Amino acid sequence: MPKAKELRTVADKMVTITKGNPNTAKRLLKRWIFEDELVEKALREFPVRFAGRNGGYTRVIPHLVNRRGDGAKMATIQYVSEDVSDDAGRSFFSARWKRKVERVEVEQI
Repeated sequence: MPKAKELRTVADKMVTITKGNPNTAKRLLKRWIFEDELVEKALREFPVRFAGRNGGYTRVIPHLVNRRGDGAKMATIQYVSEDVSDDAGRSFFSARWKRKVERVEVEQI
């Protein structure tokens, strides 16, 4: 979990850099990304995808179960989509809850 939170700051900085001057952004992105294809893709997609956002480009979703070997807390980091709503972080859990409720209703009938 701490590593995911630290990675979030780096990922947010990458998006912020791509929204600036493309020549400078390309040079700065090569510090973190060593493949030219991925740098070009980031320069092409990030400014368009996050044009309406001024920060908060990533989301950290904690896993419910700890890792088996050492019990470490696990998390997933992902870029938010363009149409993110207030409860987007809970969409996975709410969908899971709805399926559970539907299953119980079906079993009762």
